[in-house]
Formats: sequence, structure tokens, C-alpha cells
Amino acid sequence: MFLKLISTIFDFPSVTYILLYDDERLNKVLESAKDVNKTYKEKVINQEVKIPLMINPSVSIRCMQNLLLSYGFSEKELENFYVVLNTVAQNLSNVRELKVIMNSEFSIFAIKDKIRLNYPQILAIQYIFHMKPDLYEKIRENRDLLVVTKESEFNNINDEATESRLKDLVAEYPAYKGLLKDLFPKVKIATAPNQIVRDYHLMVSETKRKLICLPQYFNNYFMLIEDDYTELINLLSDFIKEVNKNNVENLYTVWSKFILNHDQTEKNRLIEQMNIFITKEDILSSEKREKLSEIIVKSFIDKREWSKYYEFAIARCIAILIGEIFIKDLDTFKNFIANKYYHELSLIEQISSYMNGEGRLGGTSNEFLKNGEIIKSFYNGIQRKCYKELDINRLINSNSPETIELIGRCISPYTVYDIMKDAINNKGIVDGVFVDVFKKYSTEMKAAFNGKKPENSAEEALYKIYKKFD
Repeated sequence: MFLKLISTIFDFPSVTYILLYDDERLNKVLESAKDVNKTYKEKVINQEVKIPLMINPSVSIRCMQNLLLSYGFSEKELENFYVVLNTVAQNLSNVRELKVIMNSEFSIFAIKDKIRLNYPQILAIQYIFHMKPDLYEKIRENRDLLVVTKESEFNNINDEATESRLKDLVAEYPAYKGLLKDLFPKVKIATAPNQIVRDYHLMVSETKRKLICLPQYFNNYFMLIEDDYTELINLLSDFIKEVNKNNVENLYTVWSKFILNHDQTEKNRLIEQMNIFITKEDILSSEKREKLSEIIVKSFIDKREWSKYYEFAIARCIAILIGEIFIKDLDTFKNFIANKYYHELSLIEQISSYMNGEGRLGGTSNEFLKNGEIIKSFYNGIQRKCYKELDINRLINSNSPETIELIGRCISPYTVYDIMKDAINNKGIVDGVFVDVFKKYSTEMKAAFNGKKPENSAEEALYKIYKKFD
């Protein structure tokens, strides 16, 4: 018989074994067996320890956490798994069920490096797939109902039909309410309409987390694959990790490996998404942020790694980087530009415009606003420097579209009176290249004069001439 076999096999010196069995079932087997004394089990079992039928949720959570640690997750990362682990623990009926879940759902992490999505959400979807396949199918079939496509949907549902469908979904699966709320902000709003889910400034800030509620990631959680977009996001994430890991002197090597070492299409895609990954929360070091800004400028201007079409994407990245650096590092960047790249007025102007316009509310500290004002003043000074270096006579004679654009880029409160003086000295303002400049850049001229009122009689006279012309 089986008990006799176990006793024989494990009868070794200094060996203790544990036998897990159902006491009630074993007694029935012994009663039904012929020629076997019911008390025989006492010869095999020296000490009996009863395991409670009720499973302790906190112990279950600790068991699952230990398993996650064995898969390489850190103690800090375990915090992100709390909702899904708590849902699993609260819905367990016995130890066997916990064992089955740990052997099935958690095994996905054996290949976690090949499916780099949001790991707690991978586990959540796998758990639902095994425990409630009908709910799994409803989630997959209702993508449009569940995903967030615009910023406002993180905090508001304006459609009563949508809210009603979400409430019905939760009512049908009450045991999974907490998990559904954690996965899908719309569910959280529908079940608590007065609650603000989050207050981030930009929806793109969620992209790094690769959430299932974002349309670009939703299907990945059901196919369990990384598509081209997910691979791009993971590449940028790895790039930032290496930036933080390496010294300033090694940043160009990191840049070359992760960014430049791709074909042109991939480089274009990387630079368009990089702004998401270079906030102060991502790269804390002010010195590294400044150095990376220099590297990007060189790649764009010296190496021509990107066409003019991507100038805004480049400028935005630089603006985000230098927006939150210390003054000494900002001075370093200004000197870097002033010594070699001051003639790149278009790029500098876009950096200044982003810092003082679209990007003003994007910073995580007061440095962004302060640095924005410094760069704006720096740009105006650069404009004046560039204008003074122009060969006005040669440009007037060429009268080309490039001339009009070149003079137009120099318009600022610091140059507007110099420009008016040259316009009057060269055919006045009734004919020639300056007339075309004033027509094309009328908005910039008005803004420049508004930014610097006349300070003496000469400037007053120039201003009156402009007003008459205008």
C-alpha cells in the first residue's frame, strides 16, 4: 500500500519528510481497505500538524510577493502589485487554489524580459484570463469603452450611456471591482463620479508606464507581445537608465549606442518620443541634462542626423532638459551656443518659444519658468549679435527670399530700431527688401516695438516712421 511504500522509500538516517494529506479522506481509505488496521497510519505518521482550511490573505500575499522576488522584482516594485495581489488573496478559497495560481499566472514572468509591458497589469489580465474567462473576453471586446483617448477622460465621463455600461460591468463582477478600477480610470470614475483620478498636466506622461488603458498598448496585453511602438518606448527607457548610470564623459557613447545607431526612420521616431523621458524626474543630474542638450545640438547641426522638419522635436527636447538645470549649468549651455551656434536663430527661437509658451506648465520645479526668461533674454541678445554681423548692403542687393527670412529672424525688441535705421538708410521704407520684411513679419515688428518703447528722440523718430508705414 501507498503508506507502506512511503515509509520504506524515505526511511533514511537523518532524513525528515513531510506528508501532506486529507485526514478525513485517508481514514475512509483505511476503513474500506481489507486487512488493514485503521491505526496503521500512526506507525508512519509520527507527528500530525493540522493545516487550517481557511486561508490567510496576508500570508497568501507574502507568498506571492516572495515568488515575485524570485523572478527578479525588487521590494520597491512589489508596491505596484498590491491591488492585483490583494484581489487574488481575497478571492482564494483554499491553499490548492493559491498553488495553482502561482504555478500558472506567475509563470509569465519567466519571460518578462521579452514582454516589457506594465508587469502588475500583465499579471492582472492573466489572473482574469484563468479565473474569469468571460470577464477577460468582455474586456477585450470593449476596447473603446475602456481606453482613455484624451486627457479629460482621466477625470470625467460626459456620456451617461458609457457610465451606465461601466457600472453594469462592475456590478456583474463585484469581486473584481478593485482590480477593474486599478486597470481602467473610466471604471474608477463611473463607480466614484466625484473622484479626481489624477491631475497630471499631460496625458503623454502615462506613456512611460505602458498602461492597458491607453489605446496604443491595449491589444498588447491580450496578444502578450511587444509591437514596434512598445519596443521604441522600451528603448528610450533603457537609454535613460544608461544616462543615469554613466558619467557625463560617457554620455555621447550612450547617445550613439541607443539613438544614433539606428536607421533614419527609427531615429525620427525616437526624437519625436524622447520628450516624454527627459523630465527632471527621469534625469535628476543638472550637469547631465546640460551635457545631453549639447550632444543633441551637435547631432542636429553638425552631424545632420535629423532634417529641418524635426527642428521642433529637437528644440522641445533641449528646452525640457535645460528648463530644469542650475544657473551655472545654464550659463555653460549659453556659452556653448554663443561660441559656435549663435547663428542658428531658428533653433534657439523655438527653444525659447517652447520654454515660454507650450512648455511653461510642464516643469516640476520653479527653475523652468526662471530659466525660460533667461533663455528668452539670451535669444534676444543673440538676435542683435546676428543682425549686427549681417552684410546689409549685400543682402539688399540680392533681394532674395532667404534675405527676407534672415532679417525677419533677427526682429526683436533689441534690434527693431537698428532694423528701422537700416531700412531708412537703404531706399527708405517705400521700396526694396525691407518693405517685404515688414509685410511678412508685421506681427513680429509690432511685438518688438511693444517690447521696447522709444528711449530717446532718435528712437522716437524711427517709431513714428514705422507707425506711419504701418
